[in-house]
This record gives sequence, C-alpha cells and structure tokens, in this order.
Amino acid sequence: MTSPIDSFGKTAQRLATNPLGIIALFIVLVYGIAGIVFGTAAQNLEHNQKTIMVWFLVLFPVLVLGVFTWLVTKHHTKLYAPKDFPDASTFLKTLSLSEQKEKVEKEVEEIISETPSIKEFDESRKDSIIKKIYLVEELVLRDLETEFSVSMQRHVKFQGADFNVDGMFVKDGKGFGVEIKYARGRLGINAIKQVVGYWRVASDRFGWKRFNFILAIVYDGLSPEQIEKDKARITDILRETADVFSVLAYSYKDLLSKYGIRENG
Repeated sequence: MTSPIDSFGKTAQRLATNPLGIIALFIVLVYGIAGIVFGTAAQNLEHNQKTIMVWFLVLFPVLVLGVFTWLVTKHHTKLYAPKDFPDASTFLKTLSLSEQKEKVEKEVEEIISETPSIKEFDESRKDSIIKKIYLVEELVLRDLETEFSVSMQRHVKFQGADFNVDGMFVKDGKGFGVEIKYARGRLGINAIKQVVGYWRVASDRFGWKRFNFILAIVYDGLSPEQIEKDKARITDILRETADVFSVLAYSYKDLLSKYGIRENG
C-alpha cells in the first residue's frame, strides 16, 4: 500500500515539471504547513500569535490570487514547459515567408551599417547580398545536418516569444539552435548581441539553461588567417555570456566550392 508520503512525493514530482506546477506545489506546501501548525499548536499560541496566523490564512489566498492573475495576464507563456503542448507544432512554428524576408532585410541593413567599405549602395547590390544570405543559410544547414546526422527544422519561431533561429535540432537529448550570419568582413557586434539575446530569451522564458547555440559565420572576402582571428574574437565575447555557444566559421568561396556552386558575382 502506498504511504501518504510516497503519494505526495510522486505528486510533487509531477507538479515540478513546469513553472505552473511549481507554483501550485509551493502554495500547497505553505498553506498546508500553516494550517497544520495552527491546528495542532493553537492551544499553545498566544493571542497575538493566533491573530497573525489567522490573518495569514485569510490573506495568503488573496495574495496568491492577485499574483497568479498578474502572471496569467502578463506572462502566461512562462507558465508552461514545451512538453505541456499537445505537439511540437503548437510550440514551435516555421517563420512565414514574410517573416523570413523581414529577418533577411534586417540582416542586410546591419551589413550595410557595419561595413565601412560599402559607400554608394544601390538596390542591385542589396539584392545580391539577399541572395547570398539565402544561399549560405541553406548550405550551412545542409552541412550541419551531415555533420551531426540529424534532420534540421528550418526557420523556427517560438510561440509567445520574440525568438527565432535559422535552424534547430535535437541530438543526444540536447537542443541546438543554429543562427547563420553572412559577413562582408568582420562580423558586427549587433549580430553577436542578437544571438546572445536569443539565448537569453530561451533560457529565461523557457528555462533552457543548457539550450545550446551554434553561431555559424560565413565570411566573404577575408583570408583564412583573418577568419580564424575574427572567430577567436567572437568566441571570447560569447564565452563571457555562457558556455553554451559554439562558433563555426566558413569561407564563402570555400563553401560554394564544396557544394559545386559557381559564383556569378
């Protein structure tokens, strides 16, 4: 026969799987302990102590209701773990074409603003960079699929959060987010901050402290020595934030050559 303690332990274990359950467990424990103390030791308490206990038992549920209402209305996405969703499609979504286009256009603007060599910029050069961004994203994702022997989910958006990555996969029980950056020269600091911001959203909102990030940078126009130097710079910056970042560096020309693609300019 299962003892009450064993039964409570199993219930507590189930509740502790997401933030909502932890809140419920905390409420039950605090209110239950207070009720037990008041019920068993009431005759030994002084009048002012009884008054405090009564007020606590009366006000605590009201306080909990107020806090819970605030959480539900303002931060409801933080109350659930990914496995609480019926299936992955309700938690992870693929970016729409318009959202993908918007993201790429923002990356182009960053490249323009952080590349001093780009002086007079016209629409044809902008279109050329957009095409290169789409191309390197697909090639890098294919490369990682082969390296890790996984199937990559592309252009992933997380429900209820300003958080998306170019790719995502699971390997040996660990989640990996992949963000790919095309760089004309050294990678700008804004692009690095974006990746750090994505990780913070994932860890703070979803509790994925060990959610790993792969930052893949495709350099266009740098020598192998310059690429390695910039990779070391970025690795040092990310290491100051967390130990969940991996930096991969590619040469644009080498990447195209690897897949037998000829550059048309």
